[in-house]
Amino acid sequence: MAQNFRDGDQVLTLRRGKIEHGSVIIFDAPNDPGTLYIKRVIGLPGDRVQMSQDRLYINGKLTPEPYLQRYLNGRAFTEDFTLKQQLGVSQVPANCYFVLGDNRPISRDSRRIGFIKQQRIIGTVKLRYWPLRSLQFY
Repeated sequence: MAQNFRDGDQVLTLRRGKIEHGSVIIFDAPNDPGTLYIKRVIGLPGDRVQMSQDRLYINGKLTPEPYLQRYLNGRAFTEDFTLKQQLGVSQVPANCYFVLGDNRPISRDSRRIGFIKQQRIIGTVKLRYWPLRSLQFY
């Protein structure tokens, strides 16, 4: 999630925080036991997710991603995909989430590790409090 988060950042999370589109979550990495990942929730259970020409569509509706503006610089940032192409299903399964990192070209996210099951989620990020110069509410 670099540039938005860096190693050493300290955050406040809610274990039972409401998970919505755009929420930032921390979860146990399904492909790397003992490692925690921080990613942005793109798809909720039942959602259809598609990326086309660097535009995100959720359930057929164009969905802005203002948190990516610092990255774009007029270049292609996220390759085109549908859930069917990436994971073999058309919708996010029940009790699962589709997540993407903000640094899309190198992110190890649902495109590579699959859907994130609810029970893997540690919490939703609500505040970055360290370093102080990067204080931000989510």
